[in-house]
Amino acid sequence: MDFTSLFEYDIEQTLRKFSSNSPSVIQIRFFYRIQLNELNYILEAIHRHLDVKAIEIILPNEVLNDTKLANIIDENHNITHVILWGGSTYENSRYKQCVIERFTQSLDILNSCGFVAKKLFICNHKFYHDALRFNTCLYKKCAINSKGFLRNCPYMPHSYGHVDNLSKKELLNILESNTQVQHRTAIPSAGVA
Repeated sequence: MDFTSLFEYDIEQTLRKFSSNSPSVIQIRFFYRIQLNELNYILEAIHRHLDVKAIEIILPNEVLNDTKLANIIDENHNITHVILWGGSTYENSRYKQCVIERFTQSLDILNSCGFVAKKLFICNHKFYHDALRFNTCLYKKCAINSKGFLRNCPYMPHSYGHVDNLSKKELLNILESNTQVQHRTAIPSAGVA
């Protein structure tokens, strides 16, 4: 879920639509200096409506000092990854169940889907075998951009519609068909393309 200072969808209504098919992981990305009370409201709404195993948060470095970050992680035991962007140095640390990364790069909301760096690449047996059969960037994923449009990826031009205008049934049909569409039709004989 993407957020700018002028996001254009109803968070509570959107999360209620996902409640019967709750994602196991949710990533929330903030492209502005969110206030702590707004962040807490969004986290509370996620807990009210979804049964997620892991929450990943991406936000500007200046939003949370170490004490505030520790308090949020203490209050939300399923936050597993926090990325703070726009800092002065790269740092990687851990607090309880959560990996905390601080990056010097800024997020470009219009042109970037994230950071690509060798040190961030993780490949395990399951991921490798999934990659042989599926486009792992899109498989089992959906995104709600800051304007409220449901997409397979926030940077793809195709939209399934605005989440406020999709019924719960339409949303579930999109999610179900989404996993089928991303199946690779052929496995390259010389390895992964």
